[in-house]
Amino acid sequence: MPEGYEPNLEGRQRIKSEIHGVTILLDADDVDDTVARFNSWFEARDEVSIIDYGDVETSEELGYIILEWIYYPIDELLLTMLDQNDPIENEHFFTYLRRV
Repeated sequence: MPEGYEPNLEGRQRIKSEIHGVTILLDADDVDDTVARFNSWFEARDEVSIIDYGDVETSEELGYIILEWIYYPIDELLLTMLDQNDPIENEHFFTYLRRV
């Protein structure tokens, strides 16, 4: 997200018990910088968490980042940025139910 980005949560429907997420595969050398960028973008967002990140065990060249949105859909701007970002090799989206 660009510096100073404030998402418009107004009108976004809170989806009780649903967790939305994305697993991102990218160059291993880009993981730490990307995690730092995500931390700065989402530091004031309680509904967004970086669940895990690191190197893919079967590949020295690939890394991964797992993000989750608790009770909200994934930000549209982030989805657009994933499509346009060179270091991103692949992404996988998931949704699961959380017992409340």
